[in-house]
Amino acid sequence: MLLSLCAELWECQPAAIIDGGKIRGAAEKRRNVRLVTHIKSIHEESKKTYGSPRIHVELRSRGIQCGKNRVAMLMRKQRNSGQTQTEVQGDNGFQSYHASA
Repeated sequence: MLLSLCAELWECQPAAIIDGGKIRGAAEKRRNVRLVTHIKSIHEESKKTYGSPRIHVELRSRGIQCGKNRVAMLMRKQRNSGQTQTEVQGDNGFQSYHASA
């Protein structure tokens, strides 16, 4: 009873729970696909400046539970990375910051 309840909650087969507690197969892929859509959304909203640590914090603030290493791994697979800022001396003598690729 408890095993089948946990399997429904984690969207996996009961055998996956017995097998070291790891979610494998289709359920893990579905969860990753959902997570990637959220990551892409946040990455676009931040004008591609957020890296995995900030995206992880943003996901947590939106109530999406995930690990920071999972976010980093999925971003690497998608080739998403945050942009750094470079300091530029403007014509007016003031310094400004621009995102560099």
